[in-house]
Amino acid sequence: MILAISTSTPRFSAAVLSEDGTVPAEFSAGLGRRHFRGFMPAVNDVLTASRVTPADLRAIVVATGPGSFTGLRVGIAAAKGMAHRLGIPVIGISSLAALARRIPVSGLPICALLDSRRGEVFCGLFESTFTAPMKRLREDACIREKDLPQIISTPTVVIGNDFSLQIPVIRRTLGDLALPAPAELWHPSAAAVGALGLERYLRGETDSLHNLVPVYIRPPDIRPGPAQKPPSPDDPRF
Repeated sequence: MILAISTSTPRFSAAVLSEDGTVPAEFSAGLGRRHFRGFMPAVNDVLTASRVTPADLRAIVVATGPGSFTGLRVGIAAAKGMAHRLGIPVIGISSLAALARRIPVSGLPICALLDSRRGEVFCGLFESTFTAPMKRLREDACIREKDLPQIISTPTVVIGNDFSLQIPVIRRTLGDLALPAPAELWHPSAAAVGALGLERYLRGETDSLHNLVPVYIRPPDIRPGPAQKPPSPDDPRF
């Protein structure tokens, strides 16, 4: 069994995957930017729902970014702490690649977008077919929303993390070139993170606990406000 977690946006999720790719359980919640305190209870709930104990886990897969700076720190710290405590590998996956994985097969390029605020988006471009694993067409980047036409010049499936806010911008900047994915798919999924991580795990690819760090792409905003303590990766359940 594999535990997958995604905290790259305020909507965090956790999922358990079997080695055949099935998903016994997935939990997802959008509680806001300062409510990651619910994340570790969600991990416990998804394990309980799957009838899986920590001892049954063979790897922890985590979205490494880009995305929410606080969320990425919370998720990666928890993943590394659990992997260290259980003595199992940890595997990092691009948040944008996992979002694109929500569209498992497409005859067109897939553009995955995550809000970066300040009129910018994190953007990745991918290709997915029945006959080959998902292929990256462009490295993840942070660009201005108005510059999307420089990335997308042919009809492209577009998926993001906020349908209501992002679709008006996409339609205004890309017009008919953008083919929006169904609205219900517009959020990161731990199951998609886990699916990509499982592919790496079965190939024998894992990451170093020491070297696995958040991929921010751009420097974080410095904003004053109350400190937020991330959930402890030393939860006694692990």
